[in-house]
Amino acid sequence: MVGPERAAGVLAERLTRRLAAQPGGPEAVTDPVGWLRGRGLPRSSPCTDARCDEGSLMHTGAACERCADLLADRRQRRTRVSGQVRAELPDADSETRRQAVEHGLREVVTADLARDEQRRRQAAEAAAARAAAAQRAWAKAEVAERVRRARPCRRCGAPEAGGLCGVCRAQEETETLIRQAVAAAVAGSGRPVDSGAAAALAADAEAAMRIRVQHAYDQTRKGGGNELSAAVAGRLAAESLLHECRRSALQALGHGPEAEEEAGQARAAQWRRRHLHRTVEAAEQAAEAAGREARERTAEHLLAVRSSAWLAAQTPAALVEEPGPRGQAAAYAAGAARAVHRASRPAPAAEAPVRTRENASAGYRRALAVLTALRR
Repeated sequence: MVGPERAAGVLAERLTRRLAAQPGGPEAVTDPVGWLRGRGLPRSSPCTDARCDEGSLMHTGAACERCADLLADRRQRRTRVSGQVRAELPDADSETRRQAVEHGLREVVTADLARDEQRRRQAAEAAAARAAAAQRAWAKAEVAERVRRARPCRRCGAPEAGGLCGVCRAQEETETLIRQAVAAAVAGSGRPVDSGAAAALAADAEAAMRIRVQHAYDQTRKGGGNELSAAVAGRLAAESLLHECRRSALQALGHGPEAEEEAGQARAAQWRRRHLHRTVEAAEQAAEAAGREARERTAEHLLAVRSSAWLAAQTPAALVEEPGPRGQAAAYAAGAARAVHRASRPAPAAEAPVRTRENASAGYRRALAVLTALRR
């Protein structure tokens, strides 16, 4: 409680104080070991503070507040019992009243002890019930985990794969990342998600992305990696593509008309508060910062809304794979072939003029630049 440096001094003061308080003085101690174990060394305090010894805090020497509160409670209890005795025995003498007060105090203390014991017993029962419930839940979860681990892979049939082996899980995550990257590319182009230009851009972007993923997969396999490491390499390549597409889309949307309008309104609103700044330069900097933040928030909002709209409008076809490693290795190549086939189909005649006009827009040129970078 006081640290190893002060412990010896605190114990010496305690022994000196208790020897001085010993009836008959130190000479009256006939069993030094028994006196040390029973009276000299143990902490003596009625409160629950482990730092308290005989009403004083060992680490500071100040009076213990808990002991003071306990003493006040005892005095209040005696006062209450004395008042009840005087009301019940108004004509009794002092000795009779004293005995009645002592009897009433014993009853009150006995009732308090019984109530405290009941609370402790209830708390112990509640703790035991919680421990038993936690043990049952743990056992149930352990059984469920063993059952889950024993399930085969739902795609390739690998035994004891927990429902999905590592290779198939990496491939599913890769497909999800590719869809999100395509949605970001479409959202960044600024074209309506239901237009033919958006569909053509999505097909071209998906084909380029799958080529990149397949390249990462093949490089890992050629370097001696197994099927799992190659699938993970493909997933990492898809993550990189998603980051690239999001960055390009945010840059494009941040310079669009919506972002420009929001930025202008934010700058104007901040400029109206220029009286809060000491200089004109500080006011201009605050206005530019507000416009920049509004532009970024608008780009993030537009990207989220348009990406969600594109993903909601798509109905991905079921991927039919051959069981085993050969089908897993050909997943990216098959997806790339389908994307290239969709990209090679001509647009409907009714949409050709629309696409001609769209090719001239700055947003579509930026999307084409992103697609060219992906192909490289």
